Amino acid sequence: MKTRTFKKPLFLFTAFTLSLSLLLAGCGNNNDSKNADSSKAASSQAASPAASGSASSSESTNAVQEKEVHLDWYYVGNKEEVDNQLISDEISKYTKEKINATVTMHVLDWGSFTQKVEMMIASGEKIDVLSTGSVLNFPQMIAKGSLVDMTDLYDKYGKDIQKYMPDSLIQGAKFDGKLYGVPFINILGSAYGPVVRKDLVEKAGFDMSTIHTWSDMTKLWEALKQVEPNFTVKTADNVDFLSMGYQILGDGPGYLKGNDNLKVVNPYEDPEVLANLKTTREWYKAGYINKDAAVPGFNHTAALQENKLHGIVGQAKVGIESEMSVGIGSKYEFTKAVLRNPILDTYSSYFVSTSVPRTAEDPERSMMFINLLMGDEYLQNLTNYGIEGRNYVKLPDGRIDLPPGADQDNLTYNPNLTWEWQNSYIQLLNKSYPVDFVDQLKQYNDSSEPSIALGFHFDAVPVKNEIAACANVEKEYALGLFMGAIDPEKTIPGMMKKFKAAGIDKIIAEKQKQLDAWAAVNGKK
Repeated sequence: MKTRTFKKPLFLFTAFTLSLSLLLAGCGNNNDSKNADSSKAASSQAASPAASGSASSSESTNAVQEKEVHLDWYYVGNKEEVDNQLISDEISKYTKEKINATVTMHVLDWGSFTQKVEMMIASGEKIDVLSTGSVLNFPQMIAKGSLVDMTDLYDKYGKDIQKYMPDSLIQGAKFDGKLYGVPFINILGSAYGPVVRKDLVEKAGFDMSTIHTWSDMTKLWEALKQVEPNFTVKTADNVDFLSMGYQILGDGPGYLKGNDNLKVVNPYEDPEVLANLKTTREWYKAGYINKDAAVPGFNHTAALQENKLHGIVGQAKVGIESEMSVGIGSKYEFTKAVLRNPILDTYSSYFVSTSVPRTAEDPERSMMFINLLMGDEYLQNLTNYGIEGRNYVKLPDGRIDLPPGADQDNLTYNPNLTWEWQNSYIQLLNKSYPVDFVDQLKQYNDSSEPSIALGFHFDAVPVKNEIAACANVEKEYALGLFMGAIDPEKTIPGMMKKFKAAGIDKIIAEKQKQLDAWAAVNGKK
């Protein structure tokens, strides 16, 4: 089956993307002579783990099934890599022996991913495994019946994943006690703040430990502009509420501020938010914010690599500096400051997950593959990095680097999606990461504070029309406000009138009602 590909550039940075999506787009062009010389050896090498039986130990997963199944795996990314078919073939060699299934990888670009997936599921088109990648509206997909209840499947066939999965993470990911997606295994909650070029910070002699608040970033931008006249930073839309200390409570308006109370609020009515947006407006007028970031299709990874963008305000999780460096071929290093310490909220528990859609041919086999994908060291690294010797080489300290003669222009497999189906405890580390990254991750996770509302899932159905109407209002204003392109003092009063007419108060009241009921049942105050 031919892999579907959509090659438009993307605008990655959303409430997750941050999230996460902060993460990183690789690009590769075919280098025919290099590929031809190494393909036979690489294929032989990649096949050896299956032959030796050195990977997964889960008996339920490894049990050979009588009927061979072909699995179509869809995920979001920048583009199809040159070696995608080769990697699909290598995956299939391994999974054929482990679970009697073959696999085809299908990458859909960020701009079309949501629409394509929704249309495919609605029309009954086969999707066996779906990595949701922080883009899909997970609660809405559950409400529509688009995803299979994986609770029993995970318990029976997810034994290898369970060795690494924190209980708080899997419990936070459940909806009414049911599991619809296996969350990626990395950070327990996100910290937020600015992530900027390390060389510029050092050249300016700036102390990043002095950054604690939104307004503190002004002095950072001023210092970096002095040493790099073309300096620009990228902010985002509603992710900046998270940088300002808010927590997401499901679809639509209505957030928690801080982590010590259960009062649902509208951040646009917060004087502190207004002050921060006014500060952002000043940044825009001073030329600190990259104006191209508002253009659909803006590729922040390319802009970072080409010295047209020098920082991002968003996730400041452990390892984000290395992730951003790896995403641009380690051309530049990055450093960060933290405005909000990590909080494990419900949204963070499920927003990047791997699921089984209702159009899957064989949900049990789909779960078996997910178990290998996220619980098996060989398959985790094959899908993330490709074939050792061809797409990467191991260093003496166990980290990895590009093969000799390879660079960002001729890499044939560099999807930079290590976060999308990630298990950080078995994933190889790029040389940009510190050798002790796993220890740092454990320390970060130990410091993460569980949300006061962890496990609460907002049912948006009673106010779905109001949420849709408010989404249209936010779409009209949010990007301009958080980029500083429009004056908040002049804009917010008119925007709030539209929000009120759209039903924002009804949404917040419904969230508060449901949260209060949840708190009563769960002994929260």
